[in-house]
Amino acid sequence: MRSSRQGPRRRKRAATACQRWCGRLPDGMRVSRKDDAATHEVRSKLKSGAATADGAAHAMAAGYRYFRNIHKTDPETAAAWASGGVNGPQIGPEVVT
Repeated sequence: MRSSRQGPRRRKRAATACQRWCGRLPDGMRVSRKDDAATHEVRSKLKSGAATADGAAHAMAAGYRYFRNIHKTDPETAAAWASGGVNGPQIGPEVVT
């Protein structure tokens, strides 16, 4: 007698809220490097509507480094991001010093 089952069954796990939203949150990921001897700091700047939010400042190095700031709240509403608000913000780097 043959089984109708053709291999191991795979169970689907329900995604948690973080797994669903972490990939959709606006972040200021960037790669930077300094070219001179002076010290510099950079941070991400996010603009949503008329409001802006600054990420944490990071010191730059002579080699390339990755920096990432995840903005968990919409600066325009000061609440968690709504699905419609995620597509609108402008994100870019800002030199602090």
